[in-house]
Amino acid sequence: MQADHDRQTEEPGDPLFEAGARVELHGLQTSGALLNGRQGLLGEFDAAEAHQRGLDIRLPIELDYGVNGDPPRTVKVRACNLLVIRRARKARKELKKRAHSVLAHFSHIPGPQTEALIESSFNDLLLLNVIGEAMTPIQQIQTGAAHQDLYAALDFVLRVCTELYGEHSQHTASTLLWTLNMFERLSLEVQQREAKKCCKKGAQLQALARAAPWLAEPTTLPWWMEHELFSAGVLEAAALAHMASAVQSVDADLPKAQRLYEQGLALVEDVPHGNHVLRMLYNNLGNLHEVLGAPAFRPTSILKMSAEAKRDKTRRRWGSGARGSEQCLPDEQCTPHVFPATAVAHLNSAMRYGLKHLRLCESMDGLCSPSTANAYLTIGGHAFTCRLRNHCIRYLRRAQVLLSACYGTEHHQTLFAKRMYDAFSKDMPSALAVPLEADVEAGLSSHSMNARCGAQSCDKVESASGRFKECSRCHSERYCSQACQREGWPAHKTFCKRAAAVHSTLHEDKPLQKSLNRTSRDVQELLRSDVDK
Repeated sequence: MQADHDRQTEEPGDPLFEAGARVELHGLQTSGALLNGRQGLLGEFDAAEAHQRGLDIRLPIELDYGVNGDPPRTVKVRACNLLVIRRARKARKELKKRAHSVLAHFSHIPGPQTEALIESSFNDLLLLNVIGEAMTPIQQIQTGAAHQDLYAALDFVLRVCTELYGEHSQHTASTLLWTLNMFERLSLEVQQREAKKCCKKGAQLQALARAAPWLAEPTTLPWWMEHELFSAGVLEAAALAHMASAVQSVDADLPKAQRLYEQGLALVEDVPHGNHVLRMLYNNLGNLHEVLGAPAFRPTSILKMSAEAKRDKTRRRWGSGARGSEQCLPDEQCTPHVFPATAVAHLNSAMRYGLKHLRLCESMDGLCSPSTANAYLTIGGHAFTCRLRNHCIRYLRRAQVLLSACYGTEHHQTLFAKRMYDAFSKDMPSALAVPLEADVEAGLSSHSMNARCGAQSCDKVESASGRFKECSRCHSERYCSQACQREGWPAHKTFCKRAAAVHSTLHEDKPLQKSLNRTSRDVQELLRSDVDK
């Protein structure tokens, strides 16, 4: 039997292997495999027989409650399948500390209740479950400290899961996936420090996906969203996507990131249950192609540079070099008057992947979801980069309405959408727009929406031949019938009120935008004729 701190072998006659010792079950096969990881107390046994038979003796174990509420019971297990918990005091103290740091970010749970919850978790499995159950709701807490504390806790949780369940277990896979997911929510400074570790964990998850036998059929993961299924290909694609994201954001090795994304896309693009990973790949690939096409002209870069540029008194219209614009850019941030062919191809790919991501969000989460709102914001940014004023304003307007209703008017994503809209709505590009390919142009049309009915119980998705009716108040949600609208109204009511207020404010600006769009089209025709000459 293996001790935890030095991995040496012990037998039932050793001092630590005695009645009352806390043990863990591991290495059981077939039907007994469900007991692996359970903890309990070693019962009374015949010491003389134990010395004679050694590790082959079957010993009684009084099992604690299981993670899923399995009741205590007594089982007999061979000594070779028992692990004496010599690290119990130190490990449990560390687990409790991590659980406290994570639960402290839930303001609706009083401190005494948190303490009682942690103290009632009398074994490692239950403590792991306390942290595991907090992973999904902590995503809704929009603070970097919450994400950083969970990321730090997951590093320790991974070690414990590997010990209790094995390196190819479902719990280990879930912990690795959550670690990679939380990495992308960290600040850039922390990401740069943790990038190499993230890539190693991505490689570990990829190896697990290829080796784990339980991934032969699509299955859910513990502590993960119940409606998301994983098979070997889907889990490997998720690992590749996170590895590519780390490489792109920290190492800036864009060709390597593109290769990793495309490898993941090949694994999951035709898998019906892999849409939750597929839309992440679409979104990240779209952003990557935007960087490849116009690295200095992205809206985020422009808004960050605006304050410094105002101090320098250097003003530029969208790539024109003319004075008088609201947006200020230094010379090195300005794009060419006409994009070269390679940049045009990248920017069309960025828009294409962005639209695929948006359509998946619409069909999976609905029109009024945070994921769809952020997808509209991304498309608005791509449209600005391509100098497509009409599409830019339309998508940013819708993003601002949805983000305000989902997060509130003071949320950082809402404020960013407002800054983009305010910066771009009073100006027009005086440089040539990117020519769009036919499928991208069609995808940008308002008639290409792939919305799911707003009623929770309805799974219908609109198509070109069967368009849904939109809510006449907020103009955001859509329903396939009046019956579904009546059913969905209680859940939609609060969202509708928030969205309608922002929509009415932005609607007042619509005549001005239509006029500027007409002028912009005339300017583009003149610019195109000059280029053709």
